[in-house]
Amino acid sequence: MTEHALLTTQHELRLKKLHDKRIELMRMEPEQALDEILDYEQSAALVHSFPEQDLFLLIHAIGLEDAYPLLSLASFRQWEYMLDVEIWSRDQIDLGIVSRWLSLLFMADNKRFVCWVIQEKNTFIEYYLYKNIEVQIRNHDEDPSIFGDDFFTIDDVFYVRFRDINDPVLNNLTGIESNDLANRDDFLEVFLEKLADLDHVTYQSVLFESMTILSAETEEEEYRMRNERLSEKGFMPFDEAMKLYSPIQDSEFSDQLRGKKIYQADQSVHIPMYSADMLKQEHLFSQSLQCIDVDEGIIEQIQNEFIGLCNTLISADQKIIHELEELRDTIKTTCTYVSLGIEQLMRGDSTTSNPQKTAYCIQNFPLENLFRLGFTQTLKLKWLVVKWQKQSWYASVDLPLQFWDEYWFGVLGGVLLKKPLYFDNYRTGVMYREFISIKEIQETRQIIERMIKLDRLFLSLNLKASDIPIRKSHFTWKTLLLTLWARFSLHMPEVYLPINIDDFKRLFEQLWIEKDHNKSKTITELIKRSFLNWISKKTHIQVEILSESMGHIFESLFQDVEDEYGLVQPQSLDCRYIHLFFVSQGNK
Repeated sequence: MTEHALLTTQHELRLKKLHDKRIELMRMEPEQALDEILDYEQSAALVHSFPEQDLFLLIHAIGLEDAYPLLSLASFRQWEYMLDVEIWSRDQIDLGIVSRWLSLLFMADNKRFVCWVIQEKNTFIEYYLYKNIEVQIRNHDEDPSIFGDDFFTIDDVFYVRFRDINDPVLNNLTGIESNDLANRDDFLEVFLEKLADLDHVTYQSVLFESMTILSAETEEEEYRMRNERLSEKGFMPFDEAMKLYSPIQDSEFSDQLRGKKIYQADQSVHIPMYSADMLKQEHLFSQSLQCIDVDEGIIEQIQNEFIGLCNTLISADQKIIHELEELRDTIKTTCTYVSLGIEQLMRGDSTTSNPQKTAYCIQNFPLENLFRLGFTQTLKLKWLVVKWQKQSWYASVDLPLQFWDEYWFGVLGGVLLKKPLYFDNYRTGVMYREFISIKEIQETRQIIERMIKLDRLFLSLNLKASDIPIRKSHFTWKTLLLTLWARFSLHMPEVYLPINIDDFKRLFEQLWIEKDHNKSKTITELIKRSFLNWISKKTHIQVEILSESMGHIFESLFQDVEDEYGLVQPQSLDCRYIHLFFVSQGNK
């Protein structure tokens, strides 16, 4: 074996050893991981081998104040990443957060920090100083007292004053408290002293240059450079990242959108392990990924592509991921929409549930396009609702969404969110979540289509806005429809007014036949037929057509009546607890 080959082999073994150690650390509690790193024989090399995102999450898991030893071992590249993701709010620098992070890094290793900002972050530190201090230069014949008590000096030449919250230069320090400024002042004082102590010429140069900074131009250039660095990891600028939510139609998803997925993996790029480990969640995408032959050498590239997609989603949602649970939620969301895209792309294929078959999609189509295709399916629900609402009867009479009753109201509320969500109604512990299958999208669409049919029915009933008591509690489409029919059955004017409890009891007794020996009852077919005939007469729609198009809706409505009152005896009826009919105690 040649000397070069031997060195290469040793290098690869060292990299593998570091890789294996990182996997071991990732599965430990944060405090235990910190102790293991500090006790490791090559702790600096181990820390430097961490992907920036993993180290950032580990530091937050440990706690910033307890992570000084880890920060002191981190590389300049890792420090820069932490600043890049922490200190920006959209396209503006948050100076309060800058102060906190610069102070943290200075406390971790003040000498390395000073060298770093002077050698690699010179313009940035000059911008930061311009924003936070005012500098005056004393001429040799000037009395220092002319600068006032707020100024201090290290060399009797450059006089410095800390800017306060009312200074117009601090135009984006909203929400900063006095103790934040005090901490900033403490940091700047020791930083300037350290800089002057290490290199007094550089100290004076930095202060002088900070006086001439063009604030807007500098911030714009820093933003551009930051975006370039983060884009290499998939963190796109907000405007570009939002493309992820742009719709894409099935018809566009053709051969021209295929990506060249096979390329030589760059071994110098470390895949964030936290993200890669979380890919084991149960989704169609992760199941498909497991079916790709490891020997084909493309698992790593697809994982890299996926993590870049997650980072683009983080940019689009304007998030800063501090906790593993936050990262897990982002990965889950990305997996969900990619899986929806795969499922939609393969609709009609009987082998859709075969991961071997679906693995073809993630090998031959860009994951971003699969994500967009999946998200578009949820957008189509929103477009359907928005289009309907513009010409709907219920909106024309100014009814609230609550008119559609609790469950349908929840469905509408989820679909109308900026990013449409599925109304889970706490079945899995949450009210809203992402759609996880095309089946859930179809179920939601069916509910929306039922609402649209009912809305057209109410339009056909020729109800006027003045007849609709929109502030009436428990007023829903069910109450409106059942009350109007009940008044018709009792030979009362067909307007939405309360039915006397005694009259309602007469109708109530006619609704039922015995269902079993447990005193539960079911609504007679005669009553259901009467209901259909009444609607047919009011709307001039044939009974057969009504039964075919809306029979399932009416069956569900009468099922609600059975569930609510099937065990109630007429003499036990109390208008305070009757919500499906408008009933009152007095005479009407």
